[in-house]
Amino acid sequence: MGSYYVYEHTFSNGVRYIGKGKNKRAYIFIGRNAYWRSLFEKYGPPLVKIIYMCEVEEDAYELEEFLIQELKMSGVKLCNLTNGGEGGSSGIVPTEATRKKLSEKAKGKKHTEATKELLRIASGSRTHTECTINKMRISAASSKTVKHIATGNVYRSAAEASRATGVSVNIIRVDANNGRSKKEWEFA
Repeated sequence: MGSYYVYEHTFSNGVRYIGKGKNKRAYIFIGRNAYWRSLFEKYGPPLVKIIYMCEVEEDAYELEEFLIQELKMSGVKLCNLTNGGEGGSSGIVPTEATRKKLSEKAKGKKHTEATKELLRIASGSRTHTECTINKMRISAASSKTVKHIATGNVYRSAAEASRATGVSVNIIRVDANNGRSKKEWEFA
């Protein structure tokens, strides 16, 4: 099972919070921003939902950032004060070299049949909604290589392209997936 995850808090008034966690972070209600705390005081504890498990912390950061952007663009009210991906719960933001090593180490790894069975048992009768399945599909697309059309440069992921060019990961993904009137990115 992945040691990192992306989670969602939903308060009874519909306001949501998207975060990246490890261990029991999603269920710990201390160390939150002032807006989150005011919602907690007024509406009580939020509904907690683990959205997606990730083996690599960078993937969790990317998915957190992507979901925050997508929900904001959809008009969903969030109590996130940032766009995500900053490194909150683990307290350490890995260096670029560390991220690269972790990414290389994780490539090509597959779950064993025994691990898959444990994941099935741990999930109980949980089934994903169509919306969640689509989010996971979009997230999986983030590990595809992308190409900047104008320059011809190819990057191993949207995150790598973002770091190299300064363009938002979300813009790169949306452009490569759906395109815009001025298409600049495509999956290689």
